[in-house]
Amino acid sequence: ENLIDLYVILLRYSSLVSETIQFHRDYQTLCPKERSFYKKKLLSVLDELETLKPKVRRQLDELEKANSTTQTHRFDSPNKISYAPSLNNTPSLTYSNKQVLTKMTICLFLLLRC
Repeated sequence: ENLIDLYVILLRYSSLVSETIQFHRDYQTLCPKERSFYKKKLLSVLDELETLKPKVRRQLDELEKANSTTQTHRFDSPNKISYAPSLNNTPSLTYSNKQVLTKMTICLFLLLRC
């Protein structure tokens, strides 16, 4: 269960539906029923994003804390000097990226209210 990946996928979906698809030349030819379906689906995705946000933040904080502990240990150890980049598969989301995720979620929610 990788909540961070789920959050990113849902965020990408919401961006695609709210920002990209609307400006496609064939979007206006969709029947109102289909557009309404996508808007309702987008609202449910935004609700899910809001539900996931605290859990994702907690995971990101844990990853950031573990990463900073690892880096501190690496720098403090005189016998282990590594010049190679880390090869672990942890996401590279920093605190500033977490702020961007929050702002994007809020913007999408406000966009739908209009």
